[in-house]
Amino acid sequence: QYFLFFETTATIITLVLLGQVIEERAVKKTTSSIRALAALQGGEVRMIHRTPDGLQQTQTVPVGAVKTGDHILVEQGDKIPLDGEVISGSGEVDESMLTGESVPVSKNTGDLVTGGSALKAGLLQMRVTAIGKDTVLSGIIRLVREASLDKSPVQRLADRISAWFVPVVVVLAVATFVLASLVWQIPVKTALLQAIAVLVISCPCAMGLATPTAVAVGLGRAARNGILVKGASTLEKLAGVRRIILDKTGTLTTGQFQLEKVTLLQPDFLREEILDIIAALAAHSNHPVSRSLTSALGPRKSVALKQVSETHGLGVLGFTEDGRLWKMGSSRWVDGTENQADLLLFCDDLPVAGLLLNDSLRPGVRELIAYLKSRNIEPVLLSGDREQKVRSVAETLGITHWYSGKRPEEKLHLVKTLNSQLPSAMVGDGINDAPSLEQASVGISLVDSTRAARQAAGIVLLGGRPDQLIDAFALASHTLLTVRQNLFWAFFYNVLAIPVAAFGFLNPMIAAGAMAFSDLMVIGNSLRLRIKKIRTLPGFTGAGIPVEGILSSAPPVKKDPL
Repeated sequence: QYFLFFETTATIITLVLLGQVIEERAVKKTTSSIRALAALQGGEVRMIHRTPDGLQQTQTVPVGAVKTGDHILVEQGDKIPLDGEVISGSGEVDESMLTGESVPVSKNTGDLVTGGSALKAGLLQMRVTAIGKDTVLSGIIRLVREASLDKSPVQRLADRISAWFVPVVVVLAVATFVLASLVWQIPVKTALLQAIAVLVISCPCAMGLATPTAVAVGLGRAARNGILVKGASTLEKLAGVRRIILDKTGTLTTGQFQLEKVTLLQPDFLREEILDIIAALAAHSNHPVSRSLTSALGPRKSVALKQVSETHGLGVLGFTEDGRLWKMGSSRWVDGTENQADLLLFCDDLPVAGLLLNDSLRPGVRELIAYLKSRNIEPVLLSGDREQKVRSVAETLGITHWYSGKRPEEKLHLVKTLNSQLPSAMVGDGINDAPSLEQASVGISLVDSTRAARQAAGIVLLGGRPDQLIDAFALASHTLLTVRQNLFWAFFYNVLAIPVAAFGFLNPMIAAGAMAFSDLMVIGNSLRLRIKKIRTLPGFTGAGIPVEGILSSAPPVKKDPL
């Protein structure tokens, strides 16, 4: 006996192909943010040339023809094509596609500009400093794509289940045919259709799409808002963080110190000589304090230093030509005692000057601490600074757990201890923070951090604002929620549909349509992340929280497990 299934075969193939076409178009939307970043590359530029008689001319050339060191002209309304340094002119630059910051940034001679940003007002002449894959934008696109390929623990679990799911379904289909035709005495044609319906309805596409589509949308939206996440697993870990460890200098504070006072401690030294030595030592360090000192002191008499070295967490030293050893840094470097000065200058281990510095909180820090408390995420302040300064910042922000005077190795041990108690994230910006960032469950750094800190971190805040962490936490939570919703729908659909098909209540053609619909449901739920309001979560009212309401009335309690 022969059975003809022409209409069934044609309908199933048509519905499956139609579903795949719609699915492919929908999946492309999940990576729209990456394509939007990639679209910022390319185009044409106005290259500046000098004629033999000294006149300046511009020539429009493809961006691929530009080399490092070339000079280009950017006019109002133009896209800045490549990374560079402003050599002439000024303007307001929109960096929102890279940093998430909607307010234009003023750029003047000597400032750096990033390819992909747009000149909203003004006129700039710039010298190209990076091209091709070396640009900041190319690096962001590359990292986002690599992150999309990374598999989170949830996705790996779904993959393992899917690997077992397929052979189980085949066995169920065969069992359906055998039981229906031999045990229940159902006609062979009907039994075969039931078995086919089981195979079609249980296609595990929805399970395979559940995690990667949600993660792709989440990572893309994060990049669009100036949050660079280096891997899907990092996003999932961030959603589970219950404690966040915050460095003080350069993270909670601006790191732009104001030199309040220089006090001479020895009468045998001249003030100008001391200031020259301070400027020379600061010039050999990349620490935020040193950069601020260099800016505050301005041009000084050049002092030649030999054998200059920096000890992270302590300070910088060097020898002058007369053989004297100069050290600038913490008082703990020499005698292990605290001093009222923020920094001390030593000459052959003799303290000769004390420096008092002022620093201010970064914008958005108060909102960040309020958000963390609303989510029951414990903020912890960790710093190598003096106890008095750390306590002052902790009291201002209402942080009850804080640690001061910690060297890099002590920070590392402390982060390891805290992370073993609760899943913890670490936010830092300096070279001395890099080991601690790697030790935490999630390392987070700001874009203006040192290169070592950015490389060690799993998340980089391109806008350089601590309150971007609010978006990062909210986005991680909603991405993980979307993944769980997708997986629930995929499993619920299969658990419900397979018995219905096995008992003959579902035609294979209807099963094919239902299978395609389940895929679209999963993708559609993932696409909601593109427009979903994520920042305001239950129990949090954002920046509208009055400061008085979030500050603790009790004095901070210092707990040190070391």
